Amino acid sequence: YLRPLTFFNIWAQKEAFIKASGLGLSYPTQQFDVPILSSKPQTVPDTLHQRSWKIMSFMPQIACCAALCYDTRVQEIRYLALSQDEFHSV
Repeated sequence: YLRPLTFFNIWAQKEAFIKASGLGLSYPTQQFDVPILSSKPQTVPDTLHQRSWKIMSFMPQIACCAALCYDTRVQEIRYLALSQDEFHSV
């Protein structure tokens, strides 16, 4: 039951990390680790760029995994939750 959730959680975090690094799929994903399941932001070192990122995973809706990777200097993250009707009208 948790195996698919864990897989997609890791996938979402790794994808967020490689996008934040600016290298995309050319970043060797075996060279960094992300948290398996965490309820708060974690620091992930970027050895290729000699820096660190914060990574936060979340579930925007049931059975969907998402992650946000951002600079460690960011102190606050704001977000707006839209209903499905509001989203489709945008």
